[in-house]
Amino acid sequence: MRIRPVGETSYLPELVGLSEISTILGVSRQRAAQLARKVGFPYPVAELAMGPVYVRHDVEDYARDHSRPVHRLTPRRGIVMH
Repeated sequence: MRIRPVGETSYLPELVGLSEISTILGVSRQRAAQLARKVGFPYPVAELAMGPVYVRHDVEDYARDHSRPVHRLTPRRGIVMH
């Protein structure tokens, strides 16, 4: 197996699975799996034993285009929108 030296260009896009997608989207792995089945989510580029894999850039674009305001509860004031 040849390891690519630091600084050498890779022609393959960075790939992510559901665990990485959950981190990118800020949701649980289960919720990431639900979102991945919805119309409009990027198509997986491959299906491995560990599950579907996606191009990171496509998932990040999806996250940017489908972001929602973050709601959090504060002890005294109720819901605060950010």
